[in-house]
Amino acid sequence: MKIRKKEKRRLYPVINRPIQYKFLGMVLAYGMITIILVAAFLFVPDVLIMNDEEASFEMRRGASQRILLLYPRFCITILGLIFVTGLHSWRAFHRVIGPLFRFKWAFEKISGGKLNFLVRLRKKDYLDPEAQKLNQMIDVLAGKWENVQTASLDSIKSLEELEQSIVKKNEDETEIRQYLQTHRKHLESLIGQVGYFQLSDEEKQE
Repeated sequence: MKIRKKEKRRLYPVINRPIQYKFLGMVLAYGMITIILVAAFLFVPDVLIMNDEEASFEMRRGASQRILLLYPRFCITILGLIFVTGLHSWRAFHRVIGPLFRFKWAFEKISGGKLNFLVRLRKKDYLDPEAQKLNQMIDVLAGKWENVQTASLDSIKSLEELEQSIVKKNEDETEIRQYLQTHRKHLESLIGQVGYFQLSDEEKQE
């Protein structure tokens, strides 16, 4: 097969807005849940002490001091953690959605009758084994279709030779039979190439 030309790729941080924004929203939602749970664990006991009328003044003052001491550290730490986690999750998910975008592009190319391409992923993208399988499928399709085209051209050529031999008066029956056998072989080759693809429901997807 001929080497396929490398196609230009567009690199955008946002490839599939609905999916990526939904994923980012999930990360932020889990971050907020984390903040609430950690804040409840750290601050609720001291808040209860401050609201307890039976607690001594020293206990209340100690609780308020702990809240004032922990609150700035808590906010900085949690917000930084959410930012880093969200950014990392966004970048990691981008390495998944990027290949999916390439697969969608490949399916559109195949449905348009084009098989002269390969799916190329970025160096750190995920789903590389799936991309290799897809490229293998494209290679098989392109090779089989090339054989079909060759067999079709050979069939047309042998048919033209047969027609010419019939038109000529001086052709004997043996040569006509030879042309017929050659034409039959080309047609059988064409049928064999086309028969590679299964169109029935013999093998159903599990």
